[in-house]
Amino acid sequence: MRWSSLMNKEIINITKGEKIIPKGEMDMIINELGCIDSLLVIPQVGILSFFIPNRFIRIPWRCVKKIHREIIVIEDENSFDAV
Repeated sequence: MRWSSLMNKEIINITKGEKIIPKGEMDMIINELGCIDSLLVIPQVGILSFFIPNRFIRIPWRCVKKIHREIIVIEDENSFDAV
């Protein structure tokens, strides 16, 4: 999988049937063994975001069930961390 294939995808939680985050930027956290540990999601914000602190969401890789062309399907385990 290419890193660029994760960019600008919507994240859908199949457990709750809801959209977690609208399209935004993502990054991968790689562990010391070279495997993907988690996704770091940076929500897309508007023009007035200067006054809002940056919030990142860390989604463990074990929660990712399927990566489609436009969405990433995850299963919620209540283990998402707001960083």
